[in-house]
Amino acid sequence: MRITFCVGVLLLGLFGCGPVFQLQAPEAFARFDSGDHNRWITADGVRMRIREIPNEPRATLPFWTEALSGHLKRRGYVRKSERCFKTARDLDACTLDHLLARGSGDWVMSVTLFVVEDRLVLIEVVGPWQRWKRHEPALSAAIAQFSPRR
Repeated sequence: MRITFCVGVLLLGLFGCGPVFQLQAPEAFARFDSGDHNRWITADGVRMRIREIPNEPRATLPFWTEALSGHLKRRGYVRKSERCFKTARDLDACTLDHLLARGSGDWVMSVTLFVVEDRLVLIEVVGPWQRWKRHEPALSAAIAQFSPRR
């Protein structure tokens, strides 16, 4: 009886530990085998990853949006655009697009931020400007449907 209970609890724990988010990967993106299953890549080299970090110090979305933009500026990126919006699941988010001169062309670092209680959820997309631009409509549509675990 005790063993059955322990096995049941273990199985419940295993099946209850799903991904920390729901995302329908944008068209042309395939899961990139990195071990953490939170990375995707296109055939032309645009990469996307989702990660979480602690919300420390505990702050709001506007604070983290400004902090991230300042951090990227200090690293040589130039801000292209900032767009704050509500997802289809009524979550507040901000997408920051920054450019960085690299070789003979510009690269994009696009980061969408969500503040979910005690953590930040970031969707980071990087790639050469021309390639990223082709995928941007599908990326925006996928991010608009994104749902981090609460």
